[in-house]
Amino acid sequence: MTGNYYAHPIKKLREEIKSKRRGIVSSDVSLLDDNASSHKCNIPTTAVQKSGFQVVMHPLYSPDLAPTDYHLFARLKKQLRGVIFHSDEELINAVQHYFDAQPPSFFEAGMSQLEIHWLKVISMKGLYIE
Repeated sequence: MTGNYYAHPIKKLREEIKSKRRGIVSSDVSLLDDNASSHKCNIPTTAVQKSGFQVVMHPLYSPDLAPTDYHLFARLKKQLRGVIFHSDEELINAVQHYFDAQPPSFFEAGMSQLEIHWLKVISMKGLYIE
């Protein structure tokens, strides 16, 4: 991934928000970012600054802070445990069906739990939490 490639969705996101939420272009928009070099070079950094988004920095990898690890995939693994797939297509279809069956509140809950997990990790001085 290059800085140019990463900057494009930032600009597009700003335009989408602008068209759908008039008057609320950049206020109350937080961008959870990681430390990937393509996200930190000048082009995407400038795009984020011009968008007016508030950047919430994600620390180095921690499974306690990755919503995919503690929310999305943990439940998916439980549902698929013991199932034998005979092709990649079967597995892809099962995963797609699982996510399609989830209500929007499922995804919102995972993101809202991020702050709670983050505060726990901070209070534990970076040690893993359960």
